[in-house]
Amino acid sequence: YTTLFRSVTTTAFLGYFVVFAVWLFQWREVPVVYYSFFTMCELWKVAVVAILFWGFLNRHLLLEQAKRFYAALAFASSMGMLAAGPISLYCMHKMSHALHPLSNDPWHHALLMVGVVVGVGGLAIMVLFARLARLLRDQQTDRVVEKQKKLTLMGSVRTLFESRYLRMLAAIVFFDYIAFNLGEIVFMGVLKQAHPDPNEFGVYMSLLNSAGALGTDRKS
Repeated sequence: YTTLFRSVTTTAFLGYFVVFAVWLFQWREVPVVYYSFFTMCELWKVAVVAILFWGFLNRHLLLEQAKRFYAALAFASSMGMLAAGPISLYCMHKMSHALHPLSNDPWHHALLMVGVVVGVGGLAIMVLFARLARLLRDQQTDRVVEKQKKLTLMGSVRTLFESRYLRMLAAIVFFDYIAFNLGEIVFMGVLKQAHPDPNEFGVYMSLLNSAGALGTDRKS
């Protein structure tokens, strides 16, 4: 069921992004379409990256292995952000629209390009996930793994609130997200006034993400 849930969730997100770029974009001013797009964008990194990916690793890696691999995986994620900057920059640049226009509207062309990149990357993720799961499953058959009782969702919440340290960590994460989102709202509002054109806004954000990823790599 876990593998099925990962596949269905990833397919649903990818399908929505492709449908929005190809069909729903013409109704982007409709509030339901407008808010659904940004909601799915925010849930994408939480549901797919945070929950599915790290949950998959925590399920298959032992504690000794996690200490060795987590730093390298965090570094690889920042490298992915560094690569995403130039890719999105090309998708939104005027040169891309001049070389192979997918639409008369430059912003629609940029969304189509980004949708194609996300779709291809998502399919690659699904293939790699399937191969990695098969590889780890074959390795686990060669060793004796201590079976632990799996917690349900309500059981996990109950365990979270019963532990003092977990409650403190949850509070830190909760208020950190609030502070981050409030600051991001102000920052995005000022940035939108400076770059009213969506393509210019996207180009600036691509450069900003690349600079942030580069700083993260140098720090790590």
